Amino acid sequence: MVILDNQQFWEAASDAFANDALELTILPTERCNLRCTYCYERFELGRMSDEAVESVKRLISRRLPELSRLAVDWFGGEPLLAMDVISEISGHAQRLADERPELDYGGSVTTNGVRLTVEVARRLADVGVRQLHVSLDGPADVHDLTRKLAGGSGTYAQIEQNLLGIRDSDIPVEISLRVHVTIANVDRLPDFTEDLISKFLGDERFAVYFFPIVDLGGPNQGDFAVLDPARAAAVVRTLTQRVNAARPKSATKAKKKGCAAHYVCYAAKPNAWVIRSDGRLAKCTVGFEDERNHIGRLLPDGTLDLLPDRTRIWLRGWSTGDALSLQCPYEDMREDVQLGRVVSRR
Repeated sequence: MVILDNQQFWEAASDAFANDALELTILPTERCNLRCTYCYERFELGRMSDEAVESVKRLISRRLPELSRLAVDWFGGEPLLAMDVISEISGHAQRLADERPELDYGGSVTTNGVRLTVEVARRLADVGVRQLHVSLDGPADVHDLTRKLAGGSGTYAQIEQNLLGIRDSDIPVEISLRVHVTIANVDRLPDFTEDLISKFLGDERFAVYFFPIVDLGGPNQGDFAVLDPARAAAVVRTLTQRVNAARPKSATKAKKKGCAAHYVCYAAKPNAWVIRSDGRLAKCTVGFEDERNHIGRLLPDGTLDLLPDRTRIWLRGWSTGDALSLQCPYEDMREDVQLGRVVSRR
């Protein structure tokens, strides 16, 4: 167990426990147009109902007068399959935020990029969704083996076309390209990184980072191999150094300035909630089949009907000061099951 020192703990807690901050991760649909070979999701729920949409809007309206910061993060499934839901809720938040200039409001979306056309990117920016996260699995021939449409065809060409279109536009968004590190692509990533640098990193709106694929369970569990963690970490470190060296100095300084003293997962924050497409509340976007991740429901009037014992499990890192539990409470809970430890703590 790694224990945070007092300064780290209080700096992290001041953000996570702030009553004037609210972070919502919303799943406008849990369906997806891709069938990535390592995906942990089951795609059992569809588009968010009109009733649930209104409940989310009421939640934002209820909380906004007391907030100084509001973050609305869109996840899925593939959230852009329900662009109308994003427009409705984020548009509502944007209109309210326009009446409160002092409010720090921002939105983000995590998307596979297939539907992220210039037109869609502009619509997102217009409602305050200006942080875009797009995943890539390496060069086209490798990417298309693992990130396929439901019908089996590849996706890289369309994603790259969309990204180049945004690059050549004046849309006020920031795009983080998340490059997955896998056994299939690890030897190709140095050249692929150079390609991304030449095409995108001359534009300060773009950033590139690297993330090793791990087995998070779900229907594909055990069907794919992952890199040895030590090798994956070394690859990430080397490629990150190359990207940082290629970044404009102004962009690198801005990124460093915004870094937090200690990372705390949204799942461990008392002021952060995941709203599923059927109105159920969760703390984590992984492990939806785990009953401990069903912590309550969003009511029609916009209030949260929570299950306190389940909610408390996700926050236990604050009582122990365990850095790893705060970084990934779900992994800590999975270890409980593997080691036979008591899970339900009060």
